[in-house]
Amino acid sequence: MKIILLGDSAVGKSKLMERFLMDDYCPQQDSTYALTLFKHQGAVTDKKSGSNKKVTVDFWDTAGQERFEKMHPSYYFRAHACVLAFDVTRKSTYQHLAQWLAELRQ
Repeated sequence: MKIILLGDSAVGKSKLMERFLMDDYCPQQDSTYALTLFKHQGAVTDKKSGSNKKVTVDFWDTAGQERFEKMHPSYYFRAHACVLAFDVTRKSTYQHLAQWLAELRQ
């Protein structure tokens, strides 16, 4: 399974992954350069049979900087889901979500 993270630069996409996947938080971090991939192993329970099935989830943490904008369409290929992230203290990052969604749908 492939899940991509989209949003403006410095909205917390990498921190979200750090917190979810590593249950850790480091207050300072360099900006993501182009793309960072995270792999997560998990299990899903089949409701009918009750059996567990192993799943591998690839999280694609994209850079939000404008200079990487032209690379994003290739990241979207065969993605199963997308997490759109914004910074609640920066209104413009919320307003840009429509642009991220439009690009994703394209």
